[in-house]
Amino acid sequence: MVARLPKPEDFRRVYVAGGWSAVRARYGVGTPTITRWINEEGRDGLLADRAEEVARTLAALKGFHRQLSTADFAGDTLRRIKAGAAAKRIAA
Repeated sequence: MVARLPKPEDFRRVYVAGGWSAVRARYGVGTPTITRWINEEGRDGLLADRAEEVARTLAALKGFHRQLSTADFAGDTLRRIKAGAAAKRIAA
């Protein structure tokens, strides 16, 4: 029989902040273990907290996106491309 990993103390914080992929990356566990931990933590409350966090993040990104113009993005991208090309010439 395989030993079952106990739910980490900071599982709720990690899941709410980063979701399924953050839990998988931090603890290196698979779907059955994550599902069990979610159930142990209280599925409905945990998913509601995660949904709130996602909504806050999206609202913040929308506000930030409005501050950027296409010209800003294009100019920054062009600067990065030029800097990368210059670095390659120096390295060669």
